[in-house]
Amino acid sequence: MAILWPSIVGAAYRDPCVGWVDNLAALSGFIFVFGLGMLHQGPGKHSNAANFIPVDFVVNSIIAIAVYQANKNSLVVCHSAMPIQNPLYH
Repeated sequence: MAILWPSIVGAAYRDPCVGWVDNLAALSGFIFVFGLGMLHQGPGKHSNAANFIPVDFVVNSIIAIAVYQANKNSLVVCHSAMPIQNPLYH
């Protein structure tokens, strides 16, 4: 058994296509409104980094952990997030 805990899931990086989302709830809606130019700034401190991870990275992580845990009788808990060395500042 495996548990994968992702950080904030955002639009696709590459698969099925760049920028793909299936809804405009939460983060996707916020970014969509920024992209339309309807919102010019958001709440928060300039020095804080937000940790978004593309949905295709999360799906690939789920597949990888499923293969890894396929024949094991143990529990593994993993966190799926982008590296701190390349953050997205808001």
